[in-house]
Amino acid sequence: MSGDIKVKCPACRAETAADSKFCGECGASLRAACPACAHANPAGQKFCGECGTALATAPPAPASPALGREPQPVAFREAAPSTYTPKHLAEKILTSKSALEGERKRVTVMFSDVSGFTAMSERLDPEDVHGIMDRAFEVILTEVHRYEGTINQFLGDGVMALFGAPIAHEDHAHRALSAALAIQRELDPLADEVRRMHGVEFRMRIGINTGLVVVGAIGKDLRMDYTAVGDTTNLAARLLGLAKPGQIVVSRRTQHLRDGFFVFEDLGDRQVKGKAEPVRAFALIGEMIGRTRLEVSRERGLTPLVGRDRELRSLFETYRRAAEGQGAVALLVGEPGVGKSRLLYEFLHRLDPDGVLELETTCASYGRSMAYRPIVELVRRYLGLPDGITGEEIRSRVGEQLQFLGLEGEERSFLLAHFLGASAPVEFLNRLSGPQLKERTLGVLREVFLCASEAAPLILILENIHWIDTASEEFLARLTAGLPGHRVLLLLTTRPGYATSWLTPLLAETITLEGLNAGDVQGMVRTLLTAEEVSEHLFKILAEKSEGNPLYVEEILRQLLETGGIVVENGE
Repeated sequence: MSGDIKVKCPACRAETAADSKFCGECGASLRAACPACAHANPAGQKFCGECGTALATAPPAPASPALGREPQPVAFREAAPSTYTPKHLAEKILTSKSALEGERKRVTVMFSDVSGFTAMSERLDPEDVHGIMDRAFEVILTEVHRYEGTINQFLGDGVMALFGAPIAHEDHAHRALSAALAIQRELDPLADEVRRMHGVEFRMRIGINTGLVVVGAIGKDLRMDYTAVGDTTNLAARLLGLAKPGQIVVSRRTQHLRDGFFVFEDLGDRQVKGKAEPVRAFALIGEMIGRTRLEVSRERGLTPLVGRDRELRSLFETYRRAAEGQGAVALLVGEPGVGKSRLLYEFLHRLDPDGVLELETTCASYGRSMAYRPIVELVRRYLGLPDGITGEEIRSRVGEQLQFLGLEGEERSFLLAHFLGASAPVEFLNRLSGPQLKERTLGVLREVFLCASEAAPLILILENIHWIDTASEEFLARLTAGLPGHRVLLLLTTRPGYATSWLTPLLAETITLEGLNAGDVQGMVRTLLTAEEVSEHLFKILAEKSEGNPLYVEEILRQLLETGGIVVENGE
């Protein structure tokens, strides 16, 4: 019977009967409507079973009742976290709780509330207010959980959320900022309805700060006790108080961590309650989609590279083979902060920019459910497609570039434009089955990259492939098999532990980056401090704390300089 067959909800990953239309755990739709033929497809399907059109891969938001209907109480505020936390996140929390309890963790804290909530409550019927807030909480929960944050408290008309604990993520600040922007974006339809039906403004304010907490006990119901270190949570709450309706205000620390990946407006120094000195505040404006660490590093400026001569020689030797038409793959392996992106920058900086074509992207930690995301980004960069471009403009650019590459033909043009989001004609799609559409699309993608290398050597850079989705990984395997005889270097970075069958020693040159030795750390410190003489005690502290990791050396020195822990005078 169909009711005995289970499918996983794309939003919360809970198992639900295959014949269900909506998830019994979170209320998300289990049917994806095809943008070309409107056929309802089962959850998790990447291509339409009726016409073969690629389906959107972003998890849908839970269904919400219309404002005009009688509100259905969700009671998030009174419930234990286990009742509203998606099953897959709950499992992660309970699995790691023993390692977290008592630990000092750097996290990003988000506070949110509704601007003018008291006035709205006085004007509207209590049931209407309850229905509006339940819909708002559904949006907040969906977006916080999408980026693997957790709701720690409901605060009447808002929430307190943590990113980085109890589920550890090194990019917790990035996740919090992305979630905040998504919350504001997804609340727009609700705000429009409230304005139209009730004549009042509904605007959410958000405050965000990054700092240390000590994680306490985590109960079976997922309730978590924690102790803030310093003013971690207090400052986030104070920044919320500075925010205007609809505004997201973040601390200097959070802004510093993600500057270059997001757009911020400097709000200047602000006096807040509980702080003797003014604090610097920034308004979050938007995210710079598709930015890589290489691009951000170029803008921020870089410290001189030390201790990587051997690795650089290996990269140049691999590139030489690729440029001679042999095709090559280089895999950079190293722990976070050890300098993989810095090494790539130095390598690319020393190449003749006019004699090589570079295309780069990065795999996001939350992008595994987004099929072909990094491959789409590489193709968009190759074609020079900006955000917001229309489907007609995509088709035009695709046609021009395929003609330039000598890859004429209506089918190729339809397939590549369709892959980039400009739907192919329904009559064309009807002629192909789902597997045929996929096979021919991947074939065109491979042709494009290989043919592009005929004019100049092509370097394809994919950072953090330990986070790559399975569809993109399948394409890279096909591309790699076709590299011999072409001037293509596939340059990948990963953390230790990533393994895949298609990256065999015959195909890939693995370059492992270890921590810097004591001499290299000393040279780095002298450069960063612009000092000839540095105390041996400082060197000893850095060696013990950083373990030769360049990023940790920079962060420790920065903190010591900011807190007055070290002073540089007359070059010493």
